Amino acid sequence: MSHHKTPRAGADELANIVAGLVARLEAADSIESIDSALDSAAAFAGMLGMENVPVAALLPEPDRPVTRSGAIRCFVDRGMPAELAGPFLDAAVRMVRLEHDAKRQRIREAFAHALHLLETLGEDDPRTLAAAIKAVELQAPGTVARGAEACGIRLPRPTHFTDDGAPLYSVEGVAEALGLSPEQVAADVEELAGVTDFLAPEEAHPVQ
Repeated sequence: MSHHKTPRAGADELANIVAGLVARLEAADSIESIDSALDSAAAFAGMLGMENVPVAALLPEPDRPVTRSGAIRCFVDRGMPAELAGPFLDAAVRMVRLEHDAKRQRIREAFAHALHLLETLGEDDPRTLAAAIKAVELQAPGTVARGAEACGIRLPRPTHFTDDGAPLYSVEGVAEALGLSPEQVAADVEELAGVTDFLAPEEAHPVQ
């Protein structure tokens, strides 16, 4: 008795896999679960020979209108099963919205924290200043660097970035920019609670 699969059996198996991936994409309701489902779907499409297409390039932007049907057609033309393309795109758009909402929530929380420190510790406490700077940087990355340059201080190139895209600097880079020794900067950082967020921690993302 032959154990080779018939073409029909192979097609049914692929259809079952696609159905399972579609179910995962449609059920995913968090950034983590959507990201995992997208990775699985993209890996499956890659196994079928789909060309690698950055999802971000197919999402609409203010200066780059993209229709849903156009984006889906792009996926299908590059080898993604038609049944998978729509749910894949919808999940990607859903994740972008969730990430946007999460960032807005982090900004609101950062400003609320800075206001709380202002009311409880006063404006002269370094922790208040650190919290205010962090909130501003979350909302408008690069504000600190631009303000420093206006005062004649050129900050070093960031060595890392946070998940939100805020720049982080090394002790050595900050020391060189301020004309201080790395030891002095390190000592000052230890004294200023909260300011350590602006120096590159181990879990930050290095600049590529």
